[in-house]
Amino acid sequence: MTKDEKNITEYSKLFSSKLLEQRKFNKVRTAVRSVEKLLCTGNGHGPFAEFNDGSVKFDFSNTYNQTLLGYTHPLKVKSDVEATLNVTSIALNSDKLKKLESMPDFKSLFYNYRDPKLTEDMLNLLIDGFFGPDERIESLTRFITAELEKLKKNNLIIKFVCTSLFFTLTPIKEPNIVKNKLLDLGVVTNVGEKNELCFFPPITLTSIHIKNAFAIIEKSLE
Repeated sequence: MTKDEKNITEYSKLFSSKLLEQRKFNKVRTAVRSVEKLLCTGNGHGPFAEFNDGSVKFDFSNTYNQTLLGYTHPLKVKSDVEATLNVTSIALNSDKLKKLESMPDFKSLFYNYRDPKLTEDMLNLLIDGFFGPDERIESLTRFITAELEKLKKNNLIIKFVCTSLFFTLTPIKEPNIVKNKLLDLGVVTNVGEKNELCFFPPITLTSIHIKNAFAIIEKSLE
């Protein structure tokens, strides 16, 4: 077996095993053990992250192993495996990148999500149906905004901001109390400089994820 053949075989094994692992992380799960300090294991799928107490939570914090694509997305796995095997990356298509960078939603999202590294495959994915009028980012942002408006109408929050999936809300209650309750119920977030709760969901979010996450958010605010 040649070196290239060995790399391809190893690549296939690593890629397949990682994708199989993600099937275990498809919903919020309560803790199964006590730990002194809560840490992310790095395992997960989409918006869901596993923690060392055995729990699985929506990770909207942008502080752990979260990426723009979420946990264990096939393109993220592909990139990680290629890096492990020292596979040479392809230079980004400059015309496609310029097209993407011209879209306000893309620029806003990348600013909030700390400019995550793009691969050629990610570039192609983002151009194809994620950004632009009535595309996925805009559609999900409208869905999130509608949920935030319900919280405001029910006097659970003072105000909110939502741009390109990223959203903040200012709760009626003390922010850190709400943050800790969110953590217990299954949503990880952070408190910003202006005492607002900041949420960074991945672009692989779905309307079902939003509905389930906001059920937890609403309960934490009551």
